[in-house]
Amino acid sequence: MKRQSMLAKTLSDAFFVIQVMVIAIVLIGMAIYTVPKVYRLCTVDLEAMIVVEASGVETPRPTTHQVMPGDTIWSIYVEYYKGCDWDEVCLKVGQANGLKNDTLYPYTVIKLPEVTENG
Repeated sequence: MKRQSMLAKTLSDAFFVIQVMVIAIVLIGMAIYTVPKVYRLCTVDLEAMIVVEASGVETPRPTTHQVMPGDTIWSIYVEYYKGCDWDEVCLKVGQANGLKNDTLYPYTVIKLPEVTENG
């Protein structure tokens, strides 16, 4: 009887160790699969940014912008119209897109009108 209970305990302990190992392997696999995707979303290619700034070549402002969650007219101003008059940008973006107020709806495509730069 004692021998059977020792054997049962040994098998139970072995089964527990196998369960822990399987869980560890699954978690490691998930980390290996997801971390590169998250990392890719969070990285910025600083070398490419430096090359663009150093070249002095300005890329033309796009004519449209797809609104993403959290976008505001201010964030669009900062991204595309830095150096332009804020009031003029706000007015022209609103007029070009028929906005009744400053509300932008995610995933809509808005027009980016031409605005003269200050300076």
